[in-house]
Formats: sequence, structure tokens, C-alpha cells
Amino acid sequence: MNTDTNAGFCPDEDIVYYDQTDLAAPAYEEIGDYAVVTAVAIPYGIAARDQLGLSTDDEDAIRSATCQAGAFSGAALYGEVATEVDGQPVGITLSPGDFDEAVQFLLAYGKDPTVFPDLGISGFQLVDVFRQGFLYGLTACGLQA
Repeated sequence: MNTDTNAGFCPDEDIVYYDQTDLAAPAYEEIGDYAVVTAVAIPYGIAARDQLGLSTDDEDAIRSATCQAGAFSGAALYGEVATEVDGQPVGITLSPGDFDEAVQFLLAYGKDPTVFPDLGISGFQLVDVFRQGFLYGLTACGLQA
């Protein structure tokens, strides 16, 4: 694990991690619950790229992972994300302000090197790729090997 970052993917251990104290709690308190969902979704996008044999540490990786977070959000909004709890199907529901929280997270943390690597991507560019994922799904996220 990279101890310099507050969220990420560790391929050697095959885990996604985030720092509760330095990232999740402040993002939740300052922005809201969906900021935390967005913060955690991006390292999962990096993990997906790793599984596909794609880059995980460059601008393409960050753009793709952020796009995937948007695709997840779009799927959740349209009821395409579900899981089971005690054998019962449970869908994910979004509240009206959730997308605002995702955008606020990307703008507030997009230039924070403990969250995103310094690759010259602005918060506004991150919002744009998140939006592309939301609108067009995973096909917009550069996951072709």
C-alpha cells in the first residue's frame, strides 16, 4: 500500500483502501455521503484496469477510473446496481444531491496529491469524465485492452 495516499489500489495485495480519518470522515462532513462513495469508487476503477492489464498509474488510468465512478452512478440512478442482503434483493437509491456531492468531491479533492496523483488533470476535467461515464456508461471509460 502507498502510505502517501488516502485512497488507492494495492495490486500486490489486491485490495482497495481508503483512510477513514484523513479522507472519508472529512469528505463526509464537508460534502456528504456520496463524496465518500466517489472517493472509494475511483480506486475500484483502478483495480478494474489492473485486472484488464491496463495502466494504473497514468492520466489515462485516472480518467478511466473517474469515468467508471460516473458509470456506476448512472447505473445506480437507473436501478441497474443491486445486491443481496440476507437473500433479499436490495437496490441502491440516490438522493437528489448525490451528484452534486460527487462533483464537489472531484473539484475539492481533484488537486489533492494524497487522493489523486499529480498528473495535470484539473477538477473540472475529472467532472467531465465522470459525466461521460454517467451519460454513456462503461463504453466511455477506455477499458478496451
